[in-house]
Amino acid sequence: MLFKVKKILCPLCSVIVLSLAVQLTVCAQDIRIREITYEYVYPDYMSREQARSAAVEKAKIKLLADEYGTLVSSVTNTTISSINGESVSNTYEIGESEVQGEWLETIGEPVVKWDIRNGDQFVAIVTIKGKIREIVRNTVNFDCALLRNGSDDSCESSFFTSNDNMSIKFRTPLQGYLAVYVIEDAATVRRLLPTNSSKGNLIPVQANKRYVFFSPDDPSQNNLSLYTDKDIEYDRLYMIFSTDSFILPADETYPDLKSWELPTNFISDKEFQSWLIKNRKRDDRMSVKILDFSICKSAE
Repeated sequence: MLFKVKKILCPLCSVIVLSLAVQLTVCAQDIRIREITYEYVYPDYMSREQARSAAVEKAKIKLLADEYGTLVSSVTNTTISSINGESVSNTYEIGESEVQGEWLETIGEPVVKWDIRNGDQFVAIVTIKGKIREIVRNTVNFDCALLRNGSDDSCESSFFTSNDNMSIKFRTPLQGYLAVYVIEDAATVRRLLPTNSSKGNLIPVQANKRYVFFSPDDPSQNNLSLYTDKDIEYDRLYMIFSTDSFILPADETYPDLKSWELPTNFISDKEFQSWLIKNRKRDDRMSVKILDFSICKSAE
């Protein structure tokens, strides 16, 4: 349905419309005024000017965290496989955090007091007041799935056997950019898209278009054939999409790449997770979906 505004008929109507627009803008931004007193214990090698600067910044972060919370506190990753009937797992955690608010303006001058406690603890006590607001994320709910030995929706699966072809179905309501990574083991993440032969840093995708990457029904695409020498292997695939362009992490080319292997690059899992956390904090339009799948060894 289409609405068209032709003309405002009277000055009073104009005032009402303008007033309403201002109110809506203020409500959308939800600017708040808050104050905090924060104690910062600083090392003795810091000058008072350095300690003052650090205390002010830490006070701002503490106030924003208390008001809006943090975006990411930690990421725990576990990889599992089975060899000769024995389950092998590897778990580690990456801890990073960032507040979900932003400091807009400082009101007045921060007040800093100094103290020494227990004879060797140097403390800067800062009181600061300012305007803040929440950082609102605008992630996109895109559709994706793994396909086994075909490109139709009926081929959707998360269970594969060695020598199966795996394709990736993708559709987004907004145009943007896509990258795909897969965690192959506890230490290595392989970049599937973009491939080294792709033009550009990312895969540009159109809105409301169905994509099937690595489709065995499309002779212009590379096939993605799976293999494992384990009884069963559990892997994890990351679909990373944003309406804004983003920079991929630095990675390396696989050494001694066989002629039948897909030419892609790799990065350590910890480096990849750290990159992903930082980019999701910077890009409020970045959306990530995780697709878990398993690969069984072919029957002898």
